[in-house]
Amino acid sequence: MIHQALQSALSVGNKQDYSLKRFDTPQTGDMVSFEVRKITRSFAYGVIDYYGKQYQAYIHIGQIADTYINDINEFLSEGERIQTVILEFDQKYAKWSVSRKFEKASKEVV
Repeated sequence: MIHQALQSALSVGNKQDYSLKRFDTPQTGDMVSFEVRKITRSFAYGVIDYYGKQYQAYIHIGQIADTYINDINEFLSEGERIQTVILEFDQKYAKWSVSRKFEKASKEVV
């Protein structure tokens, strides 16, 4: 009798596993692959891959390494793919801002 009540209670409603649900667009903190397409003095522009979709993104020179960078070309080259973390969506430029400093951020959480 108790087993039937439990079974009927569990079968009522829409069952969804929300822990596996992903969003349609990238979210702050997501790890993504960033492909460098263009390098300027202070920025690298490119695209991020998010579940098969590509979005425009950029990385600022200050988000590439913990050390001072005189020449961004010493750290990145066009066509290179790097792992990054999403910082925010920049409304002004309609691009995602990403960072390569995710190792430091993950250690601070622990």
